[in-house]
Amino acid sequence: MKREEHDSVFPLFLDLLKIKKLEDAIADPRIVGAWSPDQREKVLETLLALSQQRLEGTSEREEHEPRMCAAMRDVAKAIGLEWDDESPSDHPYGAQLDGSLLRKGKRVAVVELETEERKPISGALLDLLTHPEPRKILVIGRSKVVKSPSDLKEKIALQVLPVLQALLKVPAMIGAFTEWQLMLTPEVLRQFLEVEH
Repeated sequence: MKREEHDSVFPLFLDLLKIKKLEDAIADPRIVGAWSPDQREKVLETLLALSQQRLEGTSEREEHEPRMCAAMRDVAKAIGLEWDDESPSDHPYGAQLDGSLLRKGKRVAVVELETEERKPISGALLDLLTHPEPRKILVIGRSKVVKSPSDLKEKIALQVLPVLQALLKVPAMIGAFTEWQLMLTPEVLRQFLEVEH
């Protein structure tokens, strides 16, 4: 980052730390106008890290799943879909996925929400790959153990997913996204799912 860019961005970043709801930061015109979607995603990940207070006695899943379900509900609505947070009952091995995306009541994708590190995400990918729905979505959220969902998403997409697909000989369409990526640009999900407005 150039010195003049740093000087203009730093005060904005400090202002954003004062915003109580991160949803307000996403819509802040200063962010939208100043940074690319990738930069906004990194900034918001950092904001979440700085503002997040750990809840004693709660698991990562209990702490983050309600937030991620709410995010999926908002993202789905933004692209004309519905979010169903009931686990699909038709998994051949009884795996518990986190939900589905629906269009006019018909499922268009199954979804797994993850805030764990790479090994549990590999298990989530196995659950997704073995589900009969053609389109599958993995959403990685920030947590105590996942400091940079965007970096982890890249590793999963480049290293883990191709190996699992080759081993299982499953040509499934799996989209890996971060929670913030979907909130900042819901359009990427609509494009992946190939659904019209």
